[in-house]
Amino acid sequence: MASASMWAVHAEPASDGSVGFSVRDVPVPTRTGPSDVLIRTEAAGVNRPDWLQARGLYPAPRGHSQTLGLEVAGTVVEAAGDWAVGDRVMALANGGAFAELVAVPSGQVMRLPALEPERAGSVAPLVEAAGGNADAATCEAVVASAIPEAGLTVWGNLVEAGGAGPGKICLIHGASGGVGGMAVAVARRLGCVVVAMASGEEKAEAALALGADLVLDYKRVDFKEVLRLPEVDRALVDLAAARAEDALRRVDGVPLSARSLEGHVPDPAASRRPLGCVDVVLDMLGGSAIQQSVDCCAYKGAVVSIGQQAGRKCELDMTKLMLRRVTLTGSTLRSKTNADKANLASEFARFAEQTRLVAACQLDGDDASLRAAVEGLEGVRVNALAGRVAPAPKIERVFAADRAGDAFAWLNSGAVTGKAVLLPPARRS
Repeated sequence: MASASMWAVHAEPASDGSVGFSVRDVPVPTRTGPSDVLIRTEAAGVNRPDWLQARGLYPAPRGHSQTLGLEVAGTVVEAAGDWAVGDRVMALANGGAFAELVAVPSGQVMRLPALEPERAGSVAPLVEAAGGNADAATCEAVVASAIPEAGLTVWGNLVEAGGAGPGKICLIHGASGGVGGMAVAVARRLGCVVVAMASGEEKAEAALALGADLVLDYKRVDFKEVLRLPEVDRALVDLAAARAEDALRRVDGVPLSARSLEGHVPDPAASRRPLGCVDVVLDMLGGSAIQQSVDCCAYKGAVVSIGQQAGRKCELDMTKLMLRRVTLTGSTLRSKTNADKANLASEFARFAEQTRLVAACQLDGDDASLRAAVEGLEGVRVNALAGRVAPAPKIERVFAADRAGDAFAWLNSGAVTGKAVLLPPARRS
């Protein structure tokens, strides 16, 4: 590289739990092996693990960059693997994305998706407000930089660990946030029935736009009791069966015979009501939410825990867990090996390209039975968007890197309905 130094966001935690952020000159990173790609940062996604690391509560694993930032979009300046200099890419970084240059294992790099003009136009005002150049390339980088961390987290937990797929009923906690919103979008495009947990009208609207079939306001209703209502249970199970059958009839675009569907499509007559109807729970809360999630599970359901916002410990009724044969598991993306991350990146990138994740799409329309089942219930919203599904991820705020403190203040505001992204600081843009 021509220069031996670059800009990077520096975090300085204080004893009172606050953190000061500044942009400093630091040495250019060295590639740790021949498979590393060096990327010039055009945009970097902001995530809760970054905040926890900044506070000293989530240290980077040994061998990872100590600089914040877990996802990036930009241009390859030193190539490796299948990538060439000049390729525009997005990547899951092992830290270091809040900097001018970041070294990333080549297997964690994915091609940057092109945006339709309408999507780029929706992002441009956010880029301009942050002082950036709102051209098509920058807008593409902003959207792409918000994909890898949430996308691979969702794929590894909701899909691989939880088994989400066509005809599965998924319960997603924190559905309006970055990871939760991505989970809604992925599950809906997979052919799942999506029950989203979100508080307030704005967060409910965000989850519905991304494809949630049902949104429950956990501050106003007991979500377990709503899902136990016979008419709600039956409507969700019937809708799941219809989506499973629809997906199976279109394997590789070839319609399948009714006989070939036997044993694969859930039988609507086989009520799962004595236990629960949820096949997969993606839990970002921990604490008491774990038991509540188990209580909602169908036979052989799964609860996948990826957060601890409600607490690190919980009491669990093991009898309920055993009677339902529920799988309870959890993981962190950061602690996975580079090989595991590369496998996730490959699978998720294929899915995102096939489903045009960054573009709006049209899926099956509203379900009249589900709408009738929840009619009159307070704190419950059913999708009425006629099958229109918004693109993912939702970009809510864009900040220059020298305003990283403002980005984290927004992240911790409790009013999040999407992702925040950092651009290079004004002095280097």
